[in-house]
Amino acid sequence: METKIQLLHPQGKKAVSMIPDKYEQMKAAILNAFPDDNEVDHTQILQSVHKYFGKNSIKFEGSVDWYFEWVKLDLEARKVIIRSSSKPVCYTKAKPVSGENKSSNDWENFES
Repeated sequence: METKIQLLHPQGKKAVSMIPDKYEQMKAAILNAFPDDNEVDHTQILQSVHKYFGKNSIKFEGSVDWYFEWVKLDLEARKVIIRSSSKPVCYTKAKPVSGENKSSNDWENFES
């Protein structure tokens, strides 16, 4: 069986599992959308993700929008990105806590 990672949901709801390579590709594309600690909205991040894959000639298999939404939710739950309470909803990249040495791959592995 292929190893998958269990994603988290920021509201504690049941989340999906995903192949680690797809997760890491999407995570890199999402985090690339945050230039200079600026706030960006959902549409800007998604557009940036599509541009990132095109610019880097990455052929992402599967629905980019679906994977984007789940990885974004996981990054929110892990406090890598912060969701604002404003309308429209905007996101910022979280600032690392001084002295924190937490792995970005702290998700749980399991066989699907």
